[in-house]
Amino acid sequence: NRCAQLKSVTLPKTVVLFADYMFSECIALKDVNIADECIASTITIDMFYACESIETLHIPQNISNLGEESCRRAFIGTRIKSFTVSENNAHYVARDGDIYSKDEKTFVLYANGKEATVLRIPEGVEIIAPFALREMLNVQELYFPVSLKKISYDACKDNTSMIRIVFAQGCRIEEIGNLAFTGYTTFVDNGSFTEVERAPFREFVIPAEQPPVIISMTGETLTNGGLFGSSTENVDFRILVPAESVEAYRSAPIWKVYAKYIQAIPDDYFEE
Repeated sequence: NRCAQLKSVTLPKTVVLFADYMFSECIALKDVNIADECIASTITIDMFYACESIETLHIPQNISNLGEESCRRAFIGTRIKSFTVSENNAHYVARDGDIYSKDEKTFVLYANGKEATVLRIPEGVEIIAPFALREMLNVQELYFPVSLKKISYDACKDNTSMIRIVFAQGCRIEEIGNLAFTGYTTFVDNGSFTEVERAPFREFVIPAEQPPVIISMTGETLTNGGLFGSSTENVDFRILVPAESVEAYRSAPIWKVYAKYIQAIPDDYFEE
């Protein structure tokens, strides 16, 4: 790791294990060629952390742990514009440069260097995996489908450009992971963490009649935790819910922390 001059690397099929921090902070690394038959099956912690020059990355056939704790922070600080996945991979598939589970019911990983400012998760997706929508550089508006049931912990953190998150009318989302939408910190050259200015996160629109429960990383229902962190420091921020559910949200565990921001969805909101 921290090989500042490394620009290209080829990993043959005989590699059986990727080390933690393997290419961490190799800021000039652009071309990563992993043999499709590579024996290694796990992307490791911080493996590509801060590899800001990589634009495309191929996921070979044996990789099976994306979205799991074992590859936490593996893609933080990258600017990848497109993923491809081996046709022989039994676990994942690539669609529009992003990674889904093979059955396309779980959104696994967004290519966070894309230039698009609007992201619409397609209908049919039921789960957003941990880290899946983390540190999207340019996305300002995020739209979730009716089919969505669960957003995992840490799923949508650290999005510096985010302004609006909207769940579809008729959504019945059941679970949201603790800290799923918390604010932004970045690693700087002096080795310390520092808060940076973020875009005004103005709206979180959730038409579900029942407040989703907030869950821990192990799936337990929480009564203490957080959803938005410092994102709500913007005085114009609002959480829009069905009119008949306002009081239910204001009194629900964890949601009640944000009671002053909870308002009824305007009647004409979805007609805009």
